[in-house]
Amino acid sequence: MSDLVKIDGEELATKNYLINSKATPLPIPWEIIPSKWKFAAMDFDGEVYMFNGEPYVLERGYHWSCRSEVDSRIVDIINIDTTGIDWRKSLTKRPEGV
Repeated sequence: MSDLVKIDGEELATKNYLINSKATPLPIPWEIIPSKWKFAAMDFDGEVYMFNGEPYVLERGYHWSCRSEVDSRIVDIINIDTTGIDWRKSLTKRPEGV
């Protein structure tokens, strides 16, 4: 979206951006998730995965990956509300003691 503004009598086009730099953790019910799963993250298509190691976003991809290659999709098992969560900022670490 762009708007015109006047600066010193000259009309200039501006662009408006909405930037959300805040992490948006997933509402994971950790108390019912086996303790081997330490992280959760959502891919671009809304599927939620659990990881036993800390995942990262692939440079050319639209999903998370983990060096251990052990992950498990849970979107079909547990109903997680991902409304308004940016998948790139969805990395959620399991809380200590849960």
